Amino acid sequence: MKQLSLFLIIIASSTLAFSQTVINAEDILKDIDLGKNISYENTTIKGDLDFTLLKINVDKKGGGFFDMDDEKVTITIEQNIRFENCNFKGEVIGYKNEDKGDILYSTRFKGKFRINNCTFNKSITFKYSSFFDIVTVTNSNFEDYVEFKYTNFESNVDFTGTKFNQGCNFKYSNFEEKASFNGIEVKGEALFKYTNFEDDVRFTKSTFKGMANFKYTNFDGRISFENSNFEEYADFKYTNFSSGISFKNATMQNVDFKYTNFSSPFILTGLKINGSVDHKYANGTNGAFD
Repeated sequence: MKQLSLFLIIIASSTLAFSQTVINAEDILKDIDLGKNISYENTTIKGDLDFTLLKINVDKKGGGFFDMDDEKVTITIEQNIRFENCNFKGEVIGYKNEDKGDILYSTRFKGKFRINNCTFNKSITFKYSSFFDIVTVTNSNFEDYVEFKYTNFESNVDFTGTKFNQGCNFKYSNFEEKASFNGIEVKGEALFKYTNFEDDVRFTKSTFKGMANFKYTNFDGRISFENSNFEEYADFKYTNFSSGISFKNATMQNVDFKYTNFSSPFILTGLKINGSVDHKYANGTNGAFD
């Protein structure tokens, strides 16, 4: 009986091992060009997933012999994109700058964009991209740099539980609806400088192991950093909190609130600052840091 049980375990383990599918990134692009929704589970994606190589819904502007502007190529993806428990071996590219800057490629995603429990081994670039529907990138690992600079998110965004192991760049990005960065971990710089949040956003129980850069960031909705840990310098200089902020039970080292605008509710209950805090010219603190 024991030998039979061991044999069944071996067979089951072998079945699970072989259940992992391997696909080339170019085959995914071919399916998008054919108008198919993209949905993969338990799959390894080989090669670069380069959305700028798509042939459908391509809009070209500028360029030409008498046009001194750069040629701008925009690719629109209409379909839903879904990856669950997948491993990306190559880069994921939604922006490209070619011919010494003369041709700029960017992408627009009109369908739902869902990624859960995935690993990305190389860099991710969605600079100047637009996402029109819900974006979910949860419980995933980014082993290389992640760039969403100048990106526009028109619907709800969820990055809950995701790890950025080489930093992340959301500089100049715009979030039109609610955003969740609950439980994220960022090694390297978390760059949200000049980012605009038009609705509520939460960074609850998040860990910033490198610099947390929120300089000039605009928060129109409620913002929470409750129970979050800032292990290095946190920069909120010139930041605008229009509808309240909570640092309840957060831990910080050195933090800069110089020229920062605070509004009610302004919650600091249980906040622990182990280093220095600069709140010179800050508005709305009501003497909280004195």
